[in-house]
Amino acid sequence: MLDESINVRPGSPSSAVLYFYPDAIAEYHEQVRRNGLVVPDLDVSFYGMTEFRIEDPDGNRLWIGQKTSGEAPRAARTPMPQTLCRDATKR
Repeated sequence: MLDESINVRPGSPSSAVLYFYPDAIAEYHEQVRRNGLVVPDLDVSFYGMTEFRIEDPDGNRLWIGQKTSGEAPRAARTPMPQTLCRDATKR
């Protein structure tokens, strides 16, 4: 996914938006919370994705979602990086 956004932090380098497609969004969402990250509740978007969004310590926006009507397309599936499974604020 490409995103052309307004830089939310003027004067700093532009941030990026990364969209991840786990196989089981609800389970991944709970795992992230169990690992100590504060994340918003799951939301269903107007474009048919069940998702949540977080920001990493560098200001990059991470959107994590799965097609509401079923699995994400096979080509879109990627393993979630282990760094997202830990509290990224503890460096």
